[in-house]
Amino acid sequence: MAAFYNIPDLEKINRYHLVIDTNIVALCSSDEIFLQSFLEIFKKSNRLLDPIIKLEFLRGTQTDSLYKKKLKFLEFHEFYDMPDHYEIYNKVKDDTYNIARIYSHHKNPDIPLGDLFITSRLKYYSDTHLLITLDQQDFSTLLFDRLAVVSIETSPIKTDRKSTSLMHIVVLQFNKEKYEECLNKLNKF
Repeated sequence: MAAFYNIPDLEKINRYHLVIDTNIVALCSSDEIFLQSFLEIFKKSNRLLDPIIKLEFLRGTQTDSLYKKKLKFLEFHEFYDMPDHYEIYNKVKDDTYNIARIYSHHKNPDIPLGDLFITSRLKYYSDTHLLITLDQQDFSTLLFDRLAVVSIETSPIKTDRKSTSLMHIVVLQFNKEKYEECLNKLNKF
């Protein structure tokens, strides 16, 4: 499969840990060719899963064998769990309230709860972690800076392999200044 990206952009993000959104993990698990391109492009960075992303990926698994297969996929392809403990949870929880208020104030109250928590976690780790996602609506430039876009061809599941589409992965960094500006405006109302 073909992949399109700007090499200097990727070199800049190599010093960060990459938090992989659920939609990318799901695509990697269902398309071996996409997975190989993804692993090659992002081979220099640690690929991390927020506990909520891992839950989203594993939920709805109807059989024990499929659940074990998904767990094995995550371990084999070196998707590491982010640290999770009470101190982090308290900071993330408090920021999640403010992030939800900011999005609602900007007429976007339908951000999924999981994405609000992930955004809050990225605020906590904004100096060392980036998010890579296909979802540009729930992780908009209202609170994030877009650092790079990587486009990878993929084949739809259960279709002719000659048919491909282009998936656009965005690399995002939480911007604390944007957050503070939004929060200050919100608190004036």
